[in-house]
Amino acid sequence: MKNNKILAAVLAACLCAPAFAQSDKTMESMGFSRIVRDPAAAAMGFAAKASDASPAWAAFGNPGLIPMTSTRFAAGVSYQSWAPKAVKTGNLAAGVAYHPGRVGLTVGFAHQSGEAYEVVNNYGVSEGTYKPSDMIIGAGLGVQIVPSFSLGANVRFLSSNVSADDKYTSIGVDFLATWSQNGITVAGGVSNLGGSVSDSKKASFSIPGSATLAAQYKAVFEKVHTLRADLDADWFFSSGSLGVAAGLEYGYDDLVFIRAGYHYGTELCVLPSFVTLGAGVKYMGIRFDLAYLTGNEYIGNTLTLGLGYSF
Repeated sequence: MKNNKILAAVLAACLCAPAFAQSDKTMESMGFSRIVRDPAAAAMGFAAKASDASPAWAAFGNPGLIPMTSTRFAAGVSYQSWAPKAVKTGNLAAGVAYHPGRVGLTVGFAHQSGEAYEVVNNYGVSEGTYKPSDMIIGAGLGVQIVPSFSLGANVRFLSSNVSADDKYTSIGVDFLATWSQNGITVAGGVSNLGGSVSDSKKASFSIPGSATLAAQYKAVFEKVHTLRADLDADWFFSSGSLGVAAGLEYGYDDLVFIRAGYHYGTELCVLPSFVTLGAGVKYMGIRFDLAYLTGNEYIGNTLTLGLGYSF
């Protein structure tokens, strides 16, 4: 029984069952660090690294995009009901971006709290309950080298409380170069690069760092119709797995948006395969976005809601 409770805690901290379905040499921890907090990107299969649609969330994505946009200031908050049929985690997040010129600055924060589970000792006696939680605090800098090229870097502090005995901390770093011209954006580099953590039994786990390549195509038709297509690909270092995210967005008059996407994850990928749908509205700088994740037995029915403001 104790082993079952430990497994439940591990899955809660991981927030996705496949992230621990690996050999001892490739086991990963802190899978929550790869969850997309931006509700617009969450509706597009989690494709976010080349998207300039929501600069407020650049601390979780690509800060090099901030100085390449016309947005001077952006802020956003989101709530995510993650895997309500499984680990039942509630995620709160916020992000801010500031663009004073050829430099872009961003900060972000996320906190998630899992469902409490019963703690049972070796004698089968209940010792109460424990509520796992995770936290991310991050900041980033983007610098526009020339009008069509920029560099960006994020540093995030990651904290995960799996059980009373297993509490992890680590650092995740992004380095991304971005080129953008004539509606086409391409970004590449490394995402969530960091060290490893050890549990109370001295087992070692890597955080899910990856090599990233992303692209976006954006076009405007008859001045009021916009089409945006995003594609992200991540090759994860510790597991040797591949994750690919693709999404489409149609916008009318920069007012109403409809989105859909698909995320593909191989067997050992920290995030599995799933389908996403979403929509958004924007008026006088205020925006409301929602995303719905389906097509997966572990994290299906995940809902992300967000509110933002920019000028």
